[in-house]
Amino acid sequence: MKCPAGQDGEEVIPVINNLLDTVPFDLIVYTKDWHLEDHISFVENVTQRPLTRKCKVCSFLDLSFLCSP
Repeated sequence: MKCPAGQDGEEVIPVINNLLDTVPFDLIVYTKDWHLEDHISFVENVTQRPLTRKCKVCSFLDLSFLCSP
């Protein structure tokens, strides 16, 4: 399975399944995060807005934009 974010998303499945099997939750809620294809949260779109000079593109980063998103 390929995670669109490129972060090996399938690795969390066994962890989540273990929690569901071992923790007596009162309520379980599933959600799905959705963004347009050009959303800045996708690393492929990081060049859509100018970054400050101190920013270096890498995984799991904090970005400083020259303008508000």
